[in-house]
Amino acid sequence: MHAPISSTLRVEWRALADLVSIVEQWRSLTARALEPNVFYEPAFALAAAPAFGEGCGAVLVWSKAGRLMGLFPARRTGLRQGTMPALTGWTHSYAPLGAPLVDGDEAGPVIAAWLDIWPTIPRHRPL
Repeated sequence: MHAPISSTLRVEWRALADLVSIVEQWRSLTARALEPNVFYEPAFALAAAPAFGEGCGAVLVWSKAGRLMGLFPARRTGLRQGTMPALTGWTHSYAPLGAPLVDGDEAGPVIAAWLDIWPTIPRHRPL
C-alpha cells in the first residue's frame, strides 16, 4: 500500500439519490470532463437512478476548495460466494458507457484518489 497520492483531494461515497444536492457542481464537472459521458450527466443519471440504480452510488473526488473533480458512479459487488470484492461502473441497458467524469486538468491525481478509496466503499448486493 502506498501513501495517498494527493493531500489536496477529499474523497467520499454517496448514494445516487443523494447527488441531487450537488447538481450545479456536477454540471460544471461535466463541462470539464476528460471523456464526456452523456449517461453520467445529472439529467440522465438522476432520472435513471430510481429504475436502474438500486444499490449504486458514486465516488466523488473534491478539491480542498470544494470543486468537484471526479464522479465515479458505481456498484460494489463480490464475485461468487462473496469473494474478491469488485467495483464496477454503473451501467444498464439504457446507459452502456461507464466512463467516469474526471476533470481533464487533474486526471492523474483524481484517478489515484479514487483508487485509494474503493476498498472502503459500502458493499451492496448485485441486482
